[in-house]
Amino acid sequence: MFTVEHEDDMTIVVAMDESDKQEDIRVHFTAEGDVYLLQYVDEIEDQVIVITYQQWKDLMACMHATEGMFKVEVI
Repeated sequence: MFTVEHEDDMTIVVAMDESDKQEDIRVHFTAEGDVYLLQYVDEIEDQVIVITYQQWKDLMACMHATEGMFKVEVI
């Protein structure tokens, strides 16, 4: 299950773990092309990973890839 919210300068997606084994993951897609991945952790509040939109597209594409090196191009 996930939610999507559009704000002026970013889109926020929240992916919820329906098994309740892990905390929700929040993904912020900024207007500048950065992607922030956030997940709550008791000891440090939020873990944050910042990647580019291209890296995000690569991660999404790899879900269906075989072994090897690939380049994702936006058309």
